[in-house]
Amino acid sequence: MKWPAILCWGLLSMLSGMAMAESETPQSLQLNERDFDELSELMRLLRRDRQERLFIPVAKLQLAYLTDAANVVKETNPELAHSMLLTARGVAFNIASFTWPGWGDAPEPISDQKQALGLLAALRGVEIAESIDAVTPNIMWILGVHQLNAGKFEEALASLERGKALARNEFFRDMHRAWQDLVRLVDDTTQANRASFEAQLAKLREGDEEDAEFYVEQLETARSIYLN
Repeated sequence: MKWPAILCWGLLSMLSGMAMAESETPQSLQLNERDFDELSELMRLLRRDRQERLFIPVAKLQLAYLTDAANVVKETNPELAHSMLLTARGVAFNIASFTWPGWGDAPEPISDQKQALGLLAALRGVEIAESIDAVTPNIMWILGVHQLNAGKFEEALASLERGKALARNEFFRDMHRAWQDLVRLVDDTTQANRASFEAQLAKLREGDEEDAEFYVEQLETARSIYLN
């Protein structure tokens, strides 16, 4: 599967000194720092063994731990809280990525329930990003394609527009334009929309970005899924 390379699964080293609130019981049953490390190791093993159906519950635990722990330290150590929320944004992205059908090579069908969860995760990722002033093109892209998946075409166009404005260069702005063209084509399969999408793909192919063909293939795969 074409996983986005946006998250390091290991625990941030700065977490090692974090002081969590004491539990009322001698041995807490709540997630703690060591648990998070082991969840990260578990995720690596699941990815190695292609156990995609088990990714989501592990990632949900990671997300819950990071957001709760960031809330605990936000007053005493705002830099640590910020770093944890950056990682939480990445985990939310991955939940959304694991549950988006547009990659086209999931080992088993992604259920409607998981697709709905993916949209919620993308929304949560944007919410986290906004809370720390760290909105990225990637987090807006995953929200946009989940909105496409849900038939929320105007919302998808708006999310992709926001991602386009944040893109680091013209190639990636063109890539967001291509996704917008795909949204318009899925919404209304006119010849004009088809021609616009094809022209944007051709422009991407001619770009000087090293992975241009990779991004074109992603768009073509998504087109085959949403226009089959």
